[in-house]
Amino acid sequence: MPTLNEIKNQIKNNPGWDTFGTKKEIKFLPEILQDNENIKGKVVVFQFTASWCSICVKEMPHLEKEVWQRFKNDEFLLIGVDLMEDLEVVNEFILNTKVTYPFTIDSDGSFFESFTLPKAGVTRNIVLDHTGKISFLTRLYNEEEFAQMIEHIDQLLK
Repeated sequence: MPTLNEIKNQIKNNPGWDTFGTKKEIKFLPEILQDNENIKGKVVVFQFTASWCSICVKEMPHLEKEVWQRFKNDEFLLIGVDLMEDLEVVNEFILNTKVTYPFTIDSDGSFFESFTLPKAGVTRNIVLDHTGKISFLTRLYNEEEFAQMIEHIDQLLK
């Protein structure tokens, strides 16, 4: 089992992952996801997105208001995962969408592909329960499914 410093060095030396946003300390790699102290024991939502994705842009204000602002606390984390875009593009994307939840960049798409097929559509949310297991998935933005995801998160946090 690697130490926290070893994990930080792995992240620092991996060009496929960059992290920025409101919680700059959040950094992770797919193979150490379960060991990351920032997410361990929490309900986590990974929101896969990109600036060119119109459905993502439509969904993001809802994620900000209805999910992040409602549930953000020590037991919940929403992480936007931008798919294969440059830091400058993603910074502008975050400014334009006015979201405040943390973001990371999946520079090579490997983290995204660990949850889905290569070249699959980007718009999706993956909810992990307190044990790190996938407990809910969404695809595209559907109001009914989005409401079900919110209810699911609420139940997990009770």
